[in-house]
Amino acid sequence: MRHVVRAFLRNNEGKYLLVQHHKSDIWTLPGGHIETWESLHKALKREINEEFNFIFTTSIENQL
Repeated sequence: MRHVVRAFLRNNEGKYLLVQHHKSDIWTLPGGHIETWESLHKALKREINEEFNFIFTTSIENQL
C-alpha cells in the first residue's frame, strides 16, 4: 500500500482548489503519492510544485 498526501488550498473567497486527475477525469484535492524517502511536508511541497509549478517561499510547516 502506498501513502498519499492531499492539500486543502483555499482562497480569500473561501473557494477550494481542485485538480482534474489525468487518468480518470475525476476532480480531487491536489496531492499524490509519498516517496519512501520523503517526509509528509516534502511530499506535499513536491506534489504542489509538480501540479501547479508553485514554489513555496516560506516554510509549509509554519502553515500547518
